[in-house]
Amino acid sequence: MKDRFLIFLNPTAGSGRAGLFYPQMQGILKIKNIDYCILVTKKKGDIKRFSHSYKNSIKNDFTRIIAVGGDGTTWETLSSLFECNITNIPIAIFPFGSGNDLARSLNIPLYNPRKALDVAMNGIIDRLDICSVNDYYFANYLSFGFEGEVVTRREIEGTTLPGFTSYLKPVLKTIETLKYHLYHLKFPEKEVDIIGLNCIISNIPSHYGGLQLVEEAKYNDGIFEITVIKKIPSVKTFAKLPFFRKNPMAQSEFARFRTDKVTLCFDEYVPPVQIDGEPFKKLSKKFKIEINQGALPIIKRSK
Repeated sequence: MKDRFLIFLNPTAGSGRAGLFYPQMQGILKIKNIDYCILVTKKKGDIKRFSHSYKNSIKNDFTRIIAVGGDGTTWETLSSLFECNITNIPIAIFPFGSGNDLARSLNIPLYNPRKALDVAMNGIIDRLDICSVNDYYFANYLSFGFEGEVVTRREIEGTTLPGFTSYLKPVLKTIETLKYHLYHLKFPEKEVDIIGLNCIISNIPSHYGGLQLVEEAKYNDGIFEITVIKKIPSVKTFAKLPFFRKNPMAQSEFARFRTDKVTLCFDEYVPPVQIDGEPFKKLSKKFKIEINQGALPIIKRSK
């Protein structure tokens, strides 16, 4: 079958850089004799609607799917394909967003679309775990409490700052009104209550454009990592920003668990939630979180 690419393009990603690169991308695909179809997104939900409307054609007519944009574009692409059971076509990521956390975990070149296109055509095909939360899906991470509030504030403010810097003002604002929450975790073999600032369910190690707040999360091992930050990290920890690496938090500052299934419950107040860098508005007092190992074929660059 001749190569045919389906491209989901968010032209506003990277302050418009994704849209500016597209004509060059067209030229490269033409030179390489690759046919393609493009969906230029105008708002959230466009990729989901397209995938559901044309799922049979997508399954049969394309050899690659490329998500050109930020973490939001990547998340909507992956979750939509998984919902539609389109699990036979390798997916490539062109990272143009402020975080690009999954791209970092796959060793995809950042802000270098020519190299990203080379990976899309010649990279290694691996399998990506997809996590579910109450019948919604995520590939990167799900966070309750502090991170949820930061991401919600960031969306409201509509910042255009790049990478980690776009979170600085929302972080400071959230610190001003710091809240602790009771996280009740139900594992298959035990139940745990922990009071903390933040609870992170992680499928990958990178957060917020390169921070590593978790320890052993891997995108393809069938396990997600739960990190509950129990108190404000020490001055020593903050001094390492923006390069959290190799477990910088003291043992007293967090609790960690690794599992493939957990139910997270709240008695009354449900803290703000974010999913793959976007505010998650489907709130409930009970969140059932599971993992689907090797759910989608993903293209990565070899190191």
